Amino acid sequence: MTYIQQPFLKMKTILSKFFFFFCLVILISSCEHKKDDGCCMAGIDPIRNVVLMENHNQALLVFKKLNVENRTLVHFDAHIDMNWIPDDELSLINSPISPDSLKTFLKHPYQHYIPRKKFVHVGNWIYPLLMDSSVTQFYWIVPDKQILTQHWIEMFKKGLMLYQKNIDKTDINSFTINTELKRVQGYLYGKPVFISTLENLPQFKSPVLLDIDTDYFDFNSALFLAPFHKV
Repeated sequence: MTYIQQPFLKMKTILSKFFFFFCLVILISSCEHKKDDGCCMAGIDPIRNVVLMENHNQALLVFKKLNVENRTLVHFDAHIDMNWIPDDELSLINSPISPDSLKTFLKHPYQHYIPRKKFVHVGNWIYPLLMDSSVTQFYWIVPDKQILTQHWIEMFKKGLMLYQKNIDKTDINSFTINTELKRVQGYLYGKPVFISTLENLPQFKSPVLLDIDTDYFDFNSALFLAPFHKV
C-alpha cells in the first residue's frame, strides 16, 4: 500500500508545482476603480486586467498591444529580464508592426536562437520597452532580503557587464545604495532603475505596468538563485 501511495503523492506534488509555474502572471494595473461595471474585483484598487502566460516574454506582446507610453514598470522576478538585443533586431520589434508579426520573434525556451527570426526570449523582453517610450522608469522587486550591501551591488554590476553588451560604464557606476529609501538605484540607457524588496516598494499614484514571475516566490536571491521553495 505504501509502495502505491508514495509514487502517487510524488506525482501529485510534481503536477501541482508544474501547474503553478505554468502560470506566469502579467498584471496591468489601473488607478481607476469602478464598482458598477459588472466585474468581479477585490481590494481598494483592484487590478482590472490580468493575463496569464506560460513564458514571460509573452508580456512584451501584452504591453505592446496596449500601446502605452511613459509608464512605470514594476517587475517582480528573480531575474532582471533585460539582456541586450542587437540594434538590427531591436529595430524589428520597435518598428510599427502588428502584434501577430511581433509574436513571430518570440523564442520558446526550448527553441534555438535564430538571428532576426527567434530572438526575444524570457531573459531580454524588457530591453525593448526601456529602449522606446513605453517605459520611463523601472522597478525591479527582488526576493532578496539584504540588498543594501556593497557586495550585492558589485555582483549586480558584474551581471550588467556580462549581459549588457552596449552598456555605458557611467550607467554601471551610477548604481548606489539609497539608505533612506532602502533600495539600490541608478540608470540604464538614460532611464531610472530602482531595485527594491517588496517591503520597501513605494506607492504609485499613476497607472503602472506590473508583471510577476512565479520564480520570485521560489528563490531567496536574485544573485545566486538559491532554491528556497517559499511557494
